[in-house]
Formats: sequence, C-alpha cells, structure tokens
Amino acid sequence: MTLKEYCSQQQSTKLLDEWSEKNGDLTPAMVLTNSLAVVHWQCNCCGHTWRDTVKNRIAGTGCEACKPPTKSTPRHQCRPRADLAGRQFGRLTVVAWQGIDKESIWLCRCDCGKVVVATQSSLTTGKTTSCGCFREEVRKENFKNNIHFVDGTCIEKIAAKTTAKNNTSGFRGVNQRANGTYRVSITFKRKRYALGTYKTKEEAIQARLAGEVMVDEFVATFREKQAQGM
Repeated sequence: MTLKEYCSQQQSTKLLDEWSEKNGDLTPAMVLTNSLAVVHWQCNCCGHTWRDTVKNRIAGTGCEACKPPTKSTPRHQCRPRADLAGRQFGRLTVVAWQGIDKESIWLCRCDCGKVVVATQSSLTTGKTTSCGCFREEVRKENFKNNIHFVDGTCIEKIAAKTTAKNNTSGFRGVNQRANGTYRVSITFKRKRYALGTYKTKEEAIQARLAGEVMVDEFVATFREKQAQGM
C-alpha cells in the first residue's frame, strides 16, 4: 500500500500535507507504507523541516521542534517553531522566545507597556493582539454606546426595573420597616420621591407600580424619539 492510499484509507491528510517539496519528483503515491527510505517532511505548525522514514511517520513520529521538553531535552534547548522576535502582532511586539509547552511561548510587550506571554498560534492567527487592553477598550466603548442618559436618568437602568441588593421586601422600591410596615419610594431624574407607607406588602407594591407609570411613559417617549432618529 502506498502512502497516498494509506492516508485515503485513514481519511487523514496530515502526512500528505507535511510531505516536503524537497522530495522533488518523489510523491506519496510512489512510496510504500513500510518504506525505510528517508524522505523530507515539513511541519504544518512551525515550518520546521526534518528527515524521517515513511514507516516511522506512520508509527507516530513527528516534528521534533514541536515536542514538549523532556528531562533529556531542557526547555531552553528546544528549537523554537519560528523566529518571531521583533515582529508586531496588533499591539504586541515580540521580545523573546520563552520555550515550548506543547507549542512555542513568546514574551511580548504591549503598546500600553504591559508585558505578557502568548503562544505562537494565538499570535499568528490573530487571536491575541494585545495584553487585554484593546478588549477592555472595546467593552467600555460598547457599554458607552449602549447607555443613554436623559435628564440625569439612565434609560437602560430604569427600564430594567431591577431590585436593589439591600432591598428588604423582595420588590423594587418597597422596603419593610422595623415595625412591619412598608415604605415605598422611587428615584427618577435625580430625585427621590416618597410614595407613602403601607401596612401590607400588596398595598405597597400597588403604590410602587402606580409610581412607575411616569417612568414607563418617560422611557416610551425616549424610545419613540430614538426610533425616529431624533
């Protein structure tokens, strides 16, 4: 069976993809799986080229440069996948190779001054382009673009109708007092409005819902103007 037939049977193109151009006219369709002839291979991950037999490759041998360090091969002696030192990836400038842990690790300095480490694949694929500062800037910008303040009031906050953590009744704007009664209030346009004190929770909730009518109208008016592009 040829190497090409073997890869087709295994439904894997890994060995075919790593067949080096240095083999010239010799192709995977011309060599047998038990061949002891030494041929050239090129790693898909790091680009490192080496020589090995087809039989050994089928048995599981691979790129030496990509192997994790062993006791007999200290980290500092492992060959880096490629020399990225000095290259720029987004906001990161590669400073130095740090060793191999499944893949090459590189020390990088971000434009903001922070020093971080990143894997070779995360840099070359564009997954890592900063120390995290860019992602934080985007998050803040998205937050800023999605938050609207009108008359000192955050539209999104009042529309969410959340209950404060220190609430003692379980319903927004309704707090139970020490004597068992319920005090109702609502904050709107930087002002706190007292909506009364009630004996039962049900009465207090109804008072709060009545007070929210002006808030709902305020939000609805804003949404309508927003939809009209005003």
